[in-house]
Amino acid sequence: MITQGLIVTADNQVVTGEGYGSFITNSSTTASTASTFVFTGDYVSVSGLRVDSGSPSSTGANQSCGISIQGNYSKAFNNIVTDYLGTGIQIYTGSYNSVYNNRIIASQGWTADTTDHNLAGIGASVRYHGSFNKIYGNIIQGTGTAVQVQTVDDTGLMEHNQVIGNNISDCLSYGVIAYRQSSDPLGSYTVEHTIISDNSIHNVLGSAGILANDAGQQFVFGAGIYNQGAEHSVITGNTISGTNADTEYELLAPGAIGWTNASSGVISGNTISDANWYGIIVTEPNDNSLTGGRLTVTDNTIYSPTKDGIKVTDPNDILIHSNTVTEGAAKGLSLIHI
Repeated sequence: MITQGLIVTADNQVVTGEGYGSFITNSSTTASTASTFVFTGDYVSVSGLRVDSGSPSSTGANQSCGISIQGNYSKAFNNIVTDYLGTGIQIYTGSYNSVYNNRIIASQGWTADTTDHNLAGIGASVRYHGSFNKIYGNIIQGTGTAVQVQTVDDTGLMEHNQVIGNNISDCLSYGVIAYRQSSDPLGSYTVEHTIISDNSIHNVLGSAGILANDAGQQFVFGAGIYNQGAEHSVITGNTISGTNADTEYELLAPGAIGWTNASSGVISGNTISDANWYGIIVTEPNDNSLTGGRLTVTDNTIYSPTKDGIKVTDPNDILIHSNTVTEGAAKGLSLIHI
């Protein structure tokens, strides 16, 4: 057991263990030291560890991480990360990093705070800025959002990040999210060319809440894959089931795949079943979009959605073809102009 996190600043460091027996617990209750490993150098390799993070009284995604990679050309693989309150394995402002073949489990030893989605935890992430990172082949269970690719401020730039072949289940907020966050919707910061492919995503509940001013608790999350403001994304070959079970409001594109504020990209070849809201929902793709272009929705198979199989709000230059919707409770395809 350690009483605060370990910060490694040098390049070319190798940290390795022997799997479940290499058990490192961080007992820190202070947010600034609750991350177990922080690597700020380049060309770092960390593998074979079992890591439990600290439990600060208040935290965010950058605190209480199991492993935080803050350099470039580094890799984290074959680790077991549990009991984090922030992010299991985080790539923070780095490029050309890889996170693969890890088991990331948030539900052992603590209960996610479903009254605030910011405290529900993230499995693996690329945050602030960073390009050409790859998160693949991980098993991620019981967290808020399993995989996040997201800018956080007005200086963020993310390009060509990949989320491939992960096994994701029992999430409170989202399965995978590609998200451009900013104070100016039409600024120069971007999330572009994200690939989200061949992931297995099951049981995304939407039970992490958001406090909406005087409206009280609202449950608006729950998409299997949510693409907000991320241009030229390719979402393909994913298998998604059991989304939006606890979602109450149609605010944040509630579907197995939700897409908004991005005009260019591809949603193709996905298999969706038992979506508790929409199979695929596209809302206002040209609103606050940074680029022109066409969104293509093709060759998706959608079984038994509770609402429309495919719903598009305010469509403009969107190509929808060769999709299959069966046993839906509402429309197969709905186009709504506003």
